[in-house]
Amino acid sequence: MRDPVAAAFTAHRTAALRPRIERWTAELLDTVAAQPDNEPVDLRKLLAHPLPVTVISELFGVPDQLRPRLRRTVDVSFDTGATPRQINASIAEMFGLLNELVAINATTGRGPDHRADQRERPGQRHLTRQSWSTPCR
Repeated sequence: MRDPVAAAFTAHRTAALRPRIERWTAELLDTVAAQPDNEPVDLRKLLAHPLPVTVISELFGVPDQLRPRLRRTVDVSFDTGATPRQINASIAEMFGLLNELVAINATTGRGPDHRADQRERPGQRHLTRQSWSTPCR
């Protein structure tokens, strides 16, 4: 899985996303600013969680319809109170999402980075079932 992941996080690709990341950050900060005065604000819920999930979803070409499920699996990953049953269910859900993403990529012919950079590059590695199920070396 290292090759498709590395391809998604090149300096060029992340720099190309900068304007969108800035826009998403501004939108999320507007949401934070709109919270009632004199009440605690949950920055993790309103900013620290949605921003990286959105960026990673864009880098890997996760379609909009799969993003809520991805967010739920990420939530369980960071929930220190999650039970073993919840963690196992979340892992199963993540593998299901990966299978769906592989199928979508196979159908559309687009790799994990199609949203951030529409240009196909020679030697681009696409997310496949084999690439995500092979241990990193």
